[in-house]
Amino acid sequence: MLTNDRVAVLEPDSAVDRCDTMWLEVPPRKELLNETIQCVVSYLSETKLNMWFMRLAIEEALINAMEHGNKFDHSKTVYLKVERRNKSCRITVRDQGEGFDCNMVQDPLPEEHFDKRRGRGIFLMRKVMDEVIYSRNGSEVSLVKNL
Repeated sequence: MLTNDRVAVLEPDSAVDRCDTMWLEVPPRKELLNETIQCVVSYLSETKLNMWFMRLAIEEALINAMEHGNKFDHSKTVYLKVERRNKSCRITVRDQGEGFDCNMVQDPLPEEHFDKRRGRGIFLMRKVMDEVIYSRNGSEVSLVKNL
């Protein structure tokens, strides 16, 4: 495990995984957001993915996990699993919150929702990724991008 008291990077277990996988454990602190995103983007740099879109989706998922899931509680952790496969990439972000029903988040595009400050992150993730899959009662989201 690599750590600098800020972000823990757990080394992949090649005996278990048949794809390149990296795990991260991040305290829910906003000041760690850019460092964490850069770590993931660097790991994915060998792929042919649009890094701007990847960065956007990762940032939105992390902010949601830190703010809404863990409520910036420093005793909780945000977990990331980043998988590089031959034809796709999957980033899973899990928080320690109670979860939520993603189907209850309103579409931010209708004019009557323009002034609402919630739901845009989920909308953006769905637009730039090929799949956005919620599990664990909404406390885990997997972002999939095909190559």
